[in-house]
Amino acid sequence: SRATHLQSRIGGLDGRALRKGDVLNLGMRVGASAPSAGRTCPLESRPNYRACPTLRVISGPHADRFHREALDALTSGAYQLTLQSDRMGYRLDGPALNLLDDGHQISEATPLGSIQIPPNRQPILLMVDRQPTGGYPMPAIMMVADLPLAAQLLPGDRLTFAWIDRQEAVRFLQAQHQALDEALPAVLPSP
Repeated sequence: SRATHLQSRIGGLDGRALRKGDVLNLGMRVGASAPSAGRTCPLESRPNYRACPTLRVISGPHADRFHREALDALTSGAYQLTLQSDRMGYRLDGPALNLLDDGHQISEATPLGSIQIPPNRQPILLMVDRQPTGGYPMPAIMMVADLPLAAQLLPGDRLTFAWIDRQEAVRFLQAQHQALDEALPAVLPSP
């Protein structure tokens, strides 16, 4: 029966209350592989993590509000993650990005990977726990396919940016999904 099966999975305590010293066997041992998964991602399919990754960016919704020199500076120099970086955003220290205007604007949506420029002109790369809206201009947005590279960075690490067009970004993301689908095919439940 289902109850007997569940009981055997939690250490066979025969339905009694837990007592000091009881051991509950609820899952796999640390370091054990899930027998149902039985697969790992091949090395050639894993992201190429490196000391100073180059993150590819597409033109953002406010690129036209920046000096051409500022947009060139975004991709010509290295940036370092400051100690104020977290899962919301990576505050970067490097070439300043100057606007053509005063930088004020109404708050709007902040896509994953947006690069915002606050008044100090030092970029903030918005990460997974970013706020849903923000009021800083966004000259560029990181290609989603590069998120695994960015997610491995720690304060003090360095990174660079490189421009890419939207069609290339879509092709890279599609290729990344296809490679993962091939490396880790869907596991169908047993009949």
